[in-house]
Amino acid sequence: MKTYKIPEILAYPGAINQLLMVSKRYNAKRVLIFSDLGVSKAGIVDLISDLFKEKQVETLVESSIDKEPSTSFIESITQRLENYDPNLIIAVGGGTPIDAAKAISICLKTKKTVHDFFTPDNCTKKGIPIIAIPTTAGTGSEVTPISVLTDNRDSIKKAIVSPFIIPDTAILDANLTLKMPPHVTAFSGMDALTHAIESYTSPKANDFTKMFSLKAIKLISENLKVVVNEGNNYDARNGMLLGSLYAGIGFSNAGVAAVHALAYPVGGLFDVPHGMANTLLLPYVMEFNLDKCNDTYKIIAEKMLKKSNVSAQDAIEFVKRLALDCGVDDTLKTVGIPENKLAFMAKEACSISRLMDNNPKTISTSEAEMIYKRAYNSRAQI
Repeated sequence: MKTYKIPEILAYPGAINQLLMVSKRYNAKRVLIFSDLGVSKAGIVDLISDLFKEKQVETLVESSIDKEPSTSFIESITQRLENYDPNLIIAVGGGTPIDAAKAISICLKTKKTVHDFFTPDNCTKKGIPIIAIPTTAGTGSEVTPISVLTDNRDSIKKAIVSPFIIPDTAILDANLTLKMPPHVTAFSGMDALTHAIESYTSPKANDFTKMFSLKAIKLISENLKVVVNEGNNYDARNGMLLGSLYAGIGFSNAGVAAVHALAYPVGGLFDVPHGMANTLLLPYVMEFNLDKCNDTYKIIAEKMLKKSNVSAQDAIEFVKRLALDCGVDDTLKTVGIPENKLAFMAKEACSISRLMDNNPKTISTSEAEMIYKRAYNSRAQI
């Protein structure tokens, strides 16, 4: 068994107050605080920036990113940051700023372009240290060796995968997630659930990864509907934050699979948020995998429903119902995917061997198109 390292994790109420203490370990002299527009508007960036200003530590705030990161954005911002030359990056927000910060870290340190790192062997050294502070409960990017970016050359999402981009420290403070809007809460939470389910059923799963993935399934199933409807429920927010973290550790080591492969063209070509794309596809990939995952889906259903007399199909029905209960009644059609693009998307998805090869069941291009067609039409079939 081989596992990626787990970074230092601070996860408790008020953990954000330890940021300065942690940053001293990295001899922080020029700090880049990297976030997005939404987190900045919520006042979280100012809160963090003020902590450093009190100690007269030089900081630069960059929060211009407003959608999932692309290669052109990474290239542009690394050029702007070369003269500043930060020696510590504080990545604050969801997967968008944290994934972008990982790419920026290695590009600034190595002076290579972001495209170089889509080939795993090209990432051979650590970048600038990163302290990741998630404000959503979804990607688990604060503990993963993955940075997902849209390649502007072909509009397809691609991933940098390397142990050298795992954040050095993750600070989880559920107080920072209380202002997350219901729709972002829903998509993020379903993204984390997808990570947990795909990593639990992965051919690469082992006792270590399954422990984290199954705990994530339990926490997310218990808390997602609560936080969508009661955004200020601290205990539920904390449960979701830990669920996302555990799912991140699980899929860092066991991988994700066809849901993510199919979601990449949806997001890369049509700007559908990653969490929504996963939500729309998850139940239909599970249906396709059912005959290969009967036993594992039963175990998942037991955690979701908190009872033993369940079937594998119950897990699929739970996923469908949870999405609807969280206000996600969309289809690929209603989010603007043209039906005449499904065949092309299927071909693109099946070319992502890193993910498709990790699916419990082999998916042909025609089968991928069939899954897209299922997700294109009504999902309210419960």
